[in-house]
Amino acid sequence: MPKFEAPKKNYLERRLEPPLPDKEKHKTKQEHFEQHPESVRRLFNPNIEYGKSGKEKVELKDGWTLEYTYETLSEQEINSYSTSNEIPESLKQDIEAGKFRRLVGLSIDNPSGNELDLMKDFEVRDIFFAIDNKNFHSSLAKNKVFCYFSPNSFLGIMTLLHEIGHTTVVQKIISDSDTLGGALKGLGTAVKQSTARKIYNSPYLHFFLPQKLNEFAGKNVLKEERDAWAVAVSALRGTLDAFNVSKEDLRDSIHKMPLTAYSERIRQL
Repeated sequence: MPKFEAPKKNYLERRLEPPLPDKEKHKTKQEHFEQHPESVRRLFNPNIEYGKSGKEKVELKDGWTLEYTYETLSEQEINSYSTSNEIPESLKQDIEAGKFRRLVGLSIDNPSGNELDLMKDFEVRDIFFAIDNKNFHSSLAKNKVFCYFSPNSFLGIMTLLHEIGHTTVVQKIISDSDTLGGALKGLGTAVKQSTARKIYNSPYLHFFLPQKLNEFAGKNVLKEERDAWAVAVSALRGTLDAFNVSKEDLRDSIHKMPLTAYSERIRQL
């Protein structure tokens, strides 16, 4: 996992993506989705139908395989999430409607052995994916991961790993009191850990904070996004050939889409 360091001076000036042309700002969600390279967004199985539980296996290039198992959420889990104050209402409705499955395991194997084992390589255990991607801009990562992509595409897998990256990056920030204290130094306001968690874990909160804290939040939101994508890239770098995804397509999918969107939001501060 990338080591968290407080953003340095002029971080935003150096790391913000180029501004979007006006014509790009008014595209629909579907049009934005289709800007992802085809190699990244294509479905492994266009006719997949998720049951209450099951196992999916995808044969990849040169003898590689992707395999994942899933199960339906229990009534107890559904009731718990339905009453949670940390979950948006639209997500609660989708959970209650049965649109999510718990990811029990996911592995990518090469002919010589295992390349990625999600449950062994990461500490996050509560991972859920949507059985459709109609709300693919609404994924959420706190202590749990709710991903509006399924693992039925490379984009789905990289988004899932990105959301897992958020949980690992945020845990590092919150647990590192020295780093957190240094980042907050000079703000002239008392920010408790609970507030800090919200800053790092919400791309929207910083629009409602005082200007000085807005600047702090903008820098750290962008850095957290970049660090979370770095987690995904690090996990998938060795699998690109097997998925027929080029480094250029991977880079474009990250920089020209989500990081550009966050850059646009931060410029509005």
